[in-house]
Amino acid sequence: LLLLMGVSSMRVIRLWTRRSFGVRPRGLESLTITSYEPAGYYKVHHDGFDRQFTFLCYINDAFEGGATTFPVLGCSITPRAGRLVAWRNSLSKGRPRNEMLHYAEPVISGRKIVVQQWTRYVGV
Repeated sequence: LLLLMGVSSMRVIRLWTRRSFGVRPRGLESLTITSYEPAGYYKVHHDGFDRQFTFLCYINDAFEGGATTFPVLGCSITPRAGRLVAWRNSLSKGRPRNEMLHYAEPVISGRKIVVQQWTRYVGV
């Protein structure tokens, strides 16, 4: 998997997150890589009350299914390799945006790989 992304790509994601959204370096959580096998999914959830932003990047698209769905918003994101989806989880620490509830639909075939970058409120 590191061959797919490369260390420099991970640094680019972190740098872009900091510069584009004004996130302080210590507000960045570690990058998380998640792999979904067939029938793999993630239930409806919110990314946390103390997380300010979520950045979700699809690493591959050689699979069927696995969309990211926001039921309150009535929208679904079709995974494509290199597509980055970003959203603000809360308006302030402890005040979640309920419309950001989301879930990963089941993978029907193949293997879905995503990278997540979360940011936390710091120094507020």
